[in-house]
Amino acid sequence: DTDGTDPRVRNNQAGFVAGFDRDILAGKLNLNVQVRGLATLNPGGIEDNGFAADTEYREDGVYTETLAAVRLSGSFMRDRLKPETSLVVGLEHGDLRLEPELVYKPSDDLELGARFVLFAGDRDGTFGRFRDNDFGEVFVSFRF
Repeated sequence: DTDGTDPRVRNNQAGFVAGFDRDILAGKLNLNVQVRGLATLNPGGIEDNGFAADTEYREDGVYTETLAAVRLSGSFMRDRLKPETSLVVGLEHGDLRLEPELVYKPSDDLELGARFVLFAGDRDGTFGRFRDNDFGEVFVSFRF
C-alpha cells in the first residue's frame, strides 16, 4: 500500500541493518553490536484511516522502530565456562531487554546453565510492554 490509505494492506517500509563483531582480550571475549531500523512509508495515510480501521495505526504517532543490540560473550577454562550478556534497546521508547547467562560444561555430555531476562521501559515499546514479566531459569542438558 504505497499511499498508506488501504487499511487491509500493510504499508511499505524501508529499513537498514548495520553492525560489527570484534574479539577482545586475546580472543577470550567477543563483542557483537548491531543496529536495525525500520520506517513505515507514508504514515499520513494511516493517520487518516484512524484507529479502528488500520492495524498499523499508532496512538503515539511514531512510525519508526530502531533497535540496538549488544552481546558480550566469553569462553574460559578451555571452553568449559561460557558467560554471555545481551542487551537490546528500543531507541524510540527507551525500553530494553537484558539477558545475562552463564553456562558451565563439566564434561562433553553435560551442560549446566542459568539465565535471567529483564524487561524495562515505556509500555508502548517493544520490550517495555513486558516489564512486569521478568524471569529466571536454570537448565541442564545431557547428551547420550
